[in-house]
Amino acid sequence: MPKLIKPNVCRSHYKKGLLDPRRMSKAVLQDEKINLGTNDYSGQYLQSPMAPGGNIILREWIKGFTQLPKQKPWSIYQSWDTAYKKNEDNAYQCCGTWYEYEHGFFLEHVFVEKMTYPELKQKVISLDSEYRPHGTIVEDKSSGTPIMQELEIDTKINFIKILPELDKISRAHAASPTFEAGNVYIRTNAPWSNLVIEQLIMFPNCKIKDIMDMVSQYINYIRQHKPVSISNIRGGKSSGVTQGY
Repeated sequence: MPKLIKPNVCRSHYKKGLLDPRRMSKAVLQDEKINLGTNDYSGQYLQSPMAPGGNIILREWIKGFTQLPKQKPWSIYQSWDTAYKKNEDNAYQCCGTWYEYEHGFFLEHVFVEKMTYPELKQKVISLDSEYRPHGTIVEDKSSGTPIMQELEIDTKINFIKILPELDKISRAHAASPTFEAGNVYIRTNAPWSNLVIEQLIMFPNCKIKDIMDMVSQYINYIRQHKPVSISNIRGGKSSGVTQGY
């Protein structure tokens, strides 16, 4: 029986690790790795998915800053992760204020604390007044729903209602390519800086999961929407419900 020999061209490609170099060249695969991130790329192209409980965000992916860029930002958003009650068994209230520039997303301020509902309501108003964001992203459930309903009547805050279909870990994985690409900057000279970075790189094995929820909520929303015009968005009506990010 004749011995089967693979063509030399195929053996050469296998040595290089490319199964179909004409259709999926190194350049194409590199672009896919950037777009998907290491986690999803490993599962889709290498057939070696990473465990969901592993390190989703690596420390070396996070860039730091001490001063915002001098140019005018494309947009300013606040992302809230809200909870109901103020006690040891409930989640934290967490708000991040994000500045978007051409080269990335800058986390300028983070508020994280356990609060009562009246305290939360006042904090939403005060942080909006301080930073004047173009949009405030809130999950449309838990205390987020009544907060938006009440403040839409009493204030001019431009709420963006979110109804995610993915779980917390899946949302973090969806946001990870933006970190890996070096597009996320976190202020490093604030009292909250070390806490936020620590909780992000430890997630989901961390104490304050609300920080990652706030971060992934913003990144996943903004990646799917064009930059907001800075003309006259404040004072508008609620932008409705966004699903499925």
